[in-house]
Amino acid sequence: MEELLRQVLSDLAANPVRSAVEVLQSLLLLVIVVWAASKFARRQLGERHSRIAAELTAAETAEREGTGMEAKARDLAAGIEQQVAEVLRAAHEQAEQERKTATAQVAADAEQAVVQARQSVEREKQRLAREASERLVRLTAEAARRYLDEVLTENQRRTLIQRAILESLEEMSGTAAPRDAGVS
Repeated sequence: MEELLRQVLSDLAANPVRSAVEVLQSLLLLVIVVWAASKFARRQLGERHSRIAAELTAAETAEREGTGMEAKARDLAAGIEQQVAEVLRAAHEQAEQERKTATAQVAADAEQAVVQARQSVEREKQRLAREASERLVRLTAEAARRYLDEVLTENQRRTLIQRAILESLEEMSGTAAPRDAGVS
């Protein structure tokens, strides 16, 4: 390296004008390159600055819109929560009303069933009483007939039957006093 430096210094000393012109040319070339590069760089930087500014503006707009959308979303969520609460309240009220209606209907049906059951029991009692009465009348009549057959003769029975028929006819016509009048 030392030798290279000596050679350059000897060329400078041998031809100083030529070396000065070469240094001036190199400086002029550097100035032109710096000027062109700075012009190109300024234009690139300006475009980049404009693009960044536009992107920042778009980002700020997007951020404002996002904030607005967040607020709308919160409002919408609050509205939905309120609507859900109202729907649940209405559903609860409707269910309660339907429960009361169903309870009243069941009570009415039960009451009607009880009334029908009582009526049915009463009819059955009356039927059983009629049947028992009819059976008692048949048994009494049969017992009386058998007793009369054993105790009375045929003529006595006929006389007794005629008398009973006449008394019944008189009772029906209302002219005679009832048979059990005066019985205490």
